Amino acid sequence: DGGADSVSDAVESQNGVPPPPEQNAPAEQVRAWWESLTEAQQQHMVEHEPDAIRNLWGLPSEVRDELNREALDRDITDAQSDVDDLRDELQDYMDRPGGSDAYYAGMISMQSRLDSAKHHLETLQRTRTAATGPDRMLLEYDLSEDLPEVAISVGDPDTADNVSLTVEGYTTNVHDSVIGKVNDAQNLNLAATELAPGQSHATIAFLAYQHPQKADLLGVGTNTLATQEASKVENAARGIAVANHKTDVNLSLFGHSYGSTTSGIAAQELAADGRSPVDTLALYGSPGFPEIHPDTSTTYPTPIAPTEDLIRPLPDKDALGIDDGRAFHMTENGDFVTEIFGEVGTTKVGLGNPPRQWGLEE
Repeated sequence: DGGADSVSDAVESQNGVPPPPEQNAPAEQVRAWWESLTEAQQQHMVEHEPDAIRNLWGLPSEVRDELNREALDRDITDAQSDVDDLRDELQDYMDRPGGSDAYYAGMISMQSRLDSAKHHLETLQRTRTAATGPDRMLLEYDLSEDLPEVAISVGDPDTADNVSLTVEGYTTNVHDSVIGKVNDAQNLNLAATELAPGQSHATIAFLAYQHPQKADLLGVGTNTLATQEASKVENAARGIAVANHKTDVNLSLFGHSYGSTTSGIAAQELAADGRSPVDTLALYGSPGFPEIHPDTSTTYPTPIAPTEDLIRPLPDKDALGIDDGRAFHMTENGDFVTEIFGEVGTTKVGLGNPPRQWGLEE
């Protein structure tokens, strides 16, 4: 095998296939690698290294969809087997003579393991349900982090004239939310078709980052997690752009609740090099988002804060890379998230500047 460390390495050596980029590699790099392969080499990767490539933004969506569905089906089979085994194990345990504290402690522990396995199986089954239907594509399916990460499109983003990426917010998770969020994407697709019937549309429900959950009350009050996870939104947007067959796909980025904070950060990073693929930005129920590359040349002391805590001028809307008339925010009177969390935006507390301070149209 020429000293290869694995069968996979040996096959790659024999076929001369360059290794794939790392997970979360820039979409442009992924696309360049994929297009450098011959059809035979691409097929080799699909057959021999599916898990190494199925979540790479920049690959053709139909390839990712096929491989992610296969991975999901395998995981459902394994998860069902785990549930069956744990159920049998618990039943065997309960059939034994018991009564001691240790016996009941063991039974509680085994029941907890079974409940956890059932919850995991339900998460996978609901993902498959959400991904089942006309024109639905499983673009991302990743179980490697604390929360499962999933992105499902209604419509093919590689061929659509218009693509939307909706980044969900606080308490969203795959188990509880994926079916409803993909149904929302379906409704958005229908609305877009009514408005522009002569064009094609793809609407993506993006649950592919670590969302703050109900127990994380401290985390949801800061932008730390949004700053950490925004690169996933950024790379998804670039992946949509490089994989789309159009010269310039019309890409809209929607952010809800904490997802608007993550989207606002991602929009700035996308625009940092002057070539953002995002054409329209719309945030709703937004607590605000910070300015990532602020102008620190002028600062102003606040009357209630120490001199080292300085308020900067209002953020620069141009930092979002969005043309005038294409950046919006939506809110309702009495919106708790916007009016409470957003109001502390220009201090070191909170999530960032409220959308109106950014100059987003209401």
